[in-house]
Amino acid sequence: MGSEWWGTWSWLLEVGIHTCGVLYFAAWSLSFYPQVILNHRRRSSRGLSHDFVALNVTGFFAYSLYTCIFRFHAPTRLQFSQSHNAQPPPVETSDVCFALHGLILTLITAAQTVLFHDSNNSNININPQQHQLQWSNDDGEHRPLQSPTAVSSSPPSSSSSLPPSSADIRKGAVAQNEDGVQVEYNGTDEEEQEEEEEYSDGLRVGVVVMVVLMWAVIGVVSVCGWAGVVSGVDAVMTMGLIKALCSLFKYMPQVWNNAKRRSTHGFSIHVVLLDVTGGVLSMLQQTLRVIQAHGD
Repeated sequence: MGSEWWGTWSWLLEVGIHTCGVLYFAAWSLSFYPQVILNHRRRSSRGLSHDFVALNVTGFFAYSLYTCIFRFHAPTRLQFSQSHNAQPPPVETSDVCFALHGLILTLITAAQTVLFHDSNNSNININPQQHQLQWSNDDGEHRPLQSPTAVSSSPPSSSSSLPPSSADIRKGAVAQNEDGVQVEYNGTDEEEQEEEEEYSDGLRVGVVVMVVLMWAVIGVVSVCGWAGVVSGVDAVMTMGLIKALCSLFKYMPQVWNNAKRRSTHGFSIHVVLLDVTGGVLSMLQQTLRVIQAHGD
């Protein structure tokens, strides 16, 4: 009776382990898209910490090397097996796909921070006489934006038809241009400069130093591993350590940036929700594995 009970329980555990694996893989894979979509829709990267992006790119580059070498490089796989009781490296093809997919999406996000940096404020400004936003087209003509009640930071009442005052026009205000395209006001150039000055502190310097050191370590370890100065396993494990450090610290610049700006505008909360969901499911899967191993 006991063996039959454990057989049923073990089967349920196996189903739970695979289900958690599929769900956390989906959550982590989807977590890259909300920020890319948000940046594209706003045509701006304002609000997104560039240090967060730099750490993310660094981490997924190291993780891509880690998964690809452990999965496809036969000499390194043999070294790992010889030192781990004939066990193969714990890397599946799905891990390689996730790493490369994450690297591509983080590189796209990094490209957006460059492409959209100069377009954050170039075409939108406040007309102080008319107390509304105006749009500068490619010919330099200034035209008022449509739907002026939509530019207030608070939702307008359905009966209100009066434009807001200049004090009500804040960063994040959205209106439409003459072509019906939604555009967003991101503050004046002076406000942008003040934000950059506030954020140019020790944290940014620390992150820059960390990222530079990580890339230096990746380069040195890669060359040493290729030349045989260090074992391939040690080199790959170093890549895994760099990924772990990036995952540990990457959100700190974004949290600091949000606190300085007193706003999360420009940073997609769905990134965090999906990332946390994937982390919880991954921990749940590991817990189920421990329970299964203890029962066996």
